[in-house]
Amino acid sequence: MNTDGQRLFLHVWENAAMDSQIHDHRWGFTSMLLAGRLVNTTYDLDVSEDSDMGGALIAAYSSDGTTFALDPTSGRTVVAVERARSIMLRGARYSQEPMELHRVAGAAGTVTLVARGRHVRHIARVLLPRGQGPSRQEFTPVTSAERDALIRSVLQQIA
Repeated sequence: MNTDGQRLFLHVWENAAMDSQIHDHRWGFTSMLLAGRLVNTTYDLDVSEDSDMGGALIAAYSSDGTTFALDPTSGRTVVAVERARSIMLRGARYSQEPMELHRVAGAAGTVTLVARGRHVRHIARVLLPRGQGPSRQEFTPVTSAERDALIRSVLQQIA
């Protein structure tokens, strides 16, 4: 991390995966695809007055470094409305603002280099299915051997 809070991350999708929920971040970021394929979908929120529309609750995401918590902020139901969808291949770049809601799907073997800005908020928002209450989960730890093997694999893939 440098003195202004910016950090670089290598994000690796070993298997095909999609973010489990629509969310935003506490920071803005720019991401460059080093390998693979991503689909990034951005959303706007609409307040739902009709309980038949389904919808979601806004939860606050917080973490202590070993676990993360999702705590609904109110009982108000919202609906995520798709704003844009981008399909990106190796060499593509995209940026997200801190409060921009999105969900990303990555093909197996996708690798991105993420330049994250400094924190501009204390929490991030996550949309939870209506009726889901607060939760706390542990992060899945990665051993140093697993991390090193993954980095070697990524370097071979992007070379």
